[in-house]
Amino acid sequence: TGHAESAPARPRLRLKFLITTGIAAVIWLAIYWTEQSGLISFREMARPG
Repeated sequence: TGHAESAPARPRLRLKFLITTGIAAVIWLAIYWTEQSGLISFREMARPG
């Protein structure tokens, strides 16, 4: 009682946390590298026209 019958016995939240944190870090590093390399300039994109 107190939880759903279909709930996993071991939800492995720490593993899920590490995986999602790793994915987010890779995405942010890709964005950072893209901006720092000059491939895309967000400052130029933000300038009015």
